[in-house]
Amino acid sequence: MVHIWQGAAVVTGRRRPEGLETFQDGAVAVEGDRVVAVGRGTDVRSRYPDAELTIMPSGVVVPGFVNGHHHQGLSPVRRGARAMSLEHVFTHRRTLAGPALYEDTLYGALQLLAAGVTTVNHLHVGRRGPWEEWRRDADTVLAAYSEAGLRVNFTFNFRDQNRLLYDNDAWFEANLPHDLRGQMASFLARQEIPLQTYLSELFVGLWEDHGRNGGAMARISLAPHNLHWCSDEAIIAIADVAARHNVHLNVHLLESQRQKLYALRRTGTTAIQHLRNLGVLDQRLTLLHAIWATADDVELLAQAQTRVCSSIGSNLLMGSGIPPLAYMRDRGVPLSVGLDEGGLDGRSDVFSDLRLTQGVQQRASQLSQTISCDEALAMATSGAAASTEFRDDVGMLEPGRYADFMVVDWDAVNDPGGPTGPTLVDDLVYKACTAHIDTVVVGGREVVRKGRHTWLDREDIARRVREQLRAQKESDDGQRELLHAVRPFVDKYWESYGEPENLTPFQAYNSTR
Repeated sequence: MVHIWQGAAVVTGRRRPEGLETFQDGAVAVEGDRVVAVGRGTDVRSRYPDAELTIMPSGVVVPGFVNGHHHQGLSPVRRGARAMSLEHVFTHRRTLAGPALYEDTLYGALQLLAAGVTTVNHLHVGRRGPWEEWRRDADTVLAAYSEAGLRVNFTFNFRDQNRLLYDNDAWFEANLPHDLRGQMASFLARQEIPLQTYLSELFVGLWEDHGRNGGAMARISLAPHNLHWCSDEAIIAIADVAARHNVHLNVHLLESQRQKLYALRRTGTTAIQHLRNLGVLDQRLTLLHAIWATADDVELLAQAQTRVCSSIGSNLLMGSGIPPLAYMRDRGVPLSVGLDEGGLDGRSDVFSDLRLTQGVQQRASQLSQTISCDEALAMATSGAAASTEFRDDVGMLEPGRYADFMVVDWDAVNDPGGPTGPTLVDDLVYKACTAHIDTVVVGGREVVRKGRHTWLDREDIARRVREQLRAQKESDDGQRELLHAVRPFVDKYWESYGEPENLTPFQAYNSTR
């Protein structure tokens, strides 16, 4: 049975010379879980005269967002994290109480769906025990997304070194007081997984169980977590398996000045040049952040067609810096966006993050937008989709793709002044927020209506999360106490780590004289 959704307009997400394709009085026809037609409402309805019809006079249909960078459900800000440098975050956030993995993932999934996200790139970091338990954690996360009806690209971030500092674990343990060394060695050992086990059992096992990435709701990819967390041998081995299974790599890189300096000390060159030397810089690779890339690095990214996924809200919260997205775009680097821990305020409002992304790229000397609204919306839809195993199945509304979209209340977006343009997409990106999203559809199934999930009780899930947080705050398995004990030594290490010299910004934001 064909179901037609007709609104005041439909934004397909397809690029046209004049901007993203938009149909006034547009409609989307859905059969099963895929789009079969999109265009003007009269044309689509004439093709399917017997279709079930949903008419939304003030609704604008927009492709569902793809969150290109996500780790956990309840954001660290909502759990008590505050602004601090990235490296201090590594230890501090592990001292925060968190809900059980299933409820955490489910709560986050409902928040993302309400924000118009229909596909999430989940890069799992929650190592909660020895590696033998990691498959169980993966299955738990995937089951929660399935219950919520949110499409997920899942991977476990891999690390084999330097888990808390930018020096090896044995060095760190040896420089702690004697009474903390054994506890820290045990803590770090619980986070280890043999490389071949990660590849053959965890990745391949999940990949096989989910239809070799032919499944509709869950697909699997790979992620060497970051240069400082991975040996060269691990990066090469993971990239080789990714090539043989035709899956993407997502790698955190150059998120801070210290990471830039670490790469120089370890390799004698830049992190991006080092990845090129290892033979892994290609179009299957997405770099998460890449804030501190050099101009020469950007040229390498453009040549390799390696994508950069930006997370401005998260970067601002940690003072990490601002990536030169406009410069990258001008040189042909593919771009996307991801919230990375829920954005600046932890609420997962994609529209707000898009405005941040535009605003921090703007230059005082320019009269026009540095990052256009069309570009911003594409970065959050088709751009982010390209870093997942769903690729051309999501990110746009066109025949053959999954029927994933949101319906935005156009009257509410433009109240009280009405549309101001110059285009519908401009009004959408500049004015819309999560509260304006009326309906969210994933695979032809309505999962959000009037801002509420259609089959799950978000308040009940929130109650379970609150109870779990209270219980965890009242107990401690020893991990939080240990991390509190080592924080002074970790903080002292970062204070003396140093910064790269002779930095020349792509764009100046202020001046001392």
